[in-house]
Amino acid sequence: MSPTEEEEENTRVSKLSATQKDDELRKLNRKISLLNMKQGILTGDYYTYKGKFKSLVLEYGAPIFVWYYTVWISGFAMVYGGLQVGQSMGFLDVMELISKVEAYTGYNLDPTLGTLALTLALNELLEPARIPFVIFTAKPVANYFFPPKF
Repeated sequence: MSPTEEEEENTRVSKLSATQKDDELRKLNRKISLLNMKQGILTGDYYTYKGKFKSLVLEYGAPIFVWYYTVWISGFAMVYGGLQVGQSMGFLDVMELISKVEAYTGYNLDPTLGTLALTLALNELLEPARIPFVIFTAKPVANYFFPPKF
């Protein structure tokens, strides 16, 4: 866009009402979304998980990452709580597991750090279930907490 065209556009936009600006932004965002979809179809990425995740990130941005880490931290807290409850009720002996790791590796682990390491390992085992859950629930959650304006 040349400087004169930019000045003409600025003049035109300055004369629009707030409702007219919102309507125009909605139309432009629909066109951009359609162009991104067409680009994905042309490159072949639209039909792959990578391409779908890329379009999801382009459309929703930061709320997806906030949602992912919320689910990750919730999973970590539930696993840690489960280990603590299991240990207090006698179903699971975390100290025994830590002593087996110490015998295998030769390192002397602090019980608290050992419990956190076990929690982290078990939480990461949940990743194959967490990723699809986040992807399938990202749009409704993002729209609920961050409603689209346009």
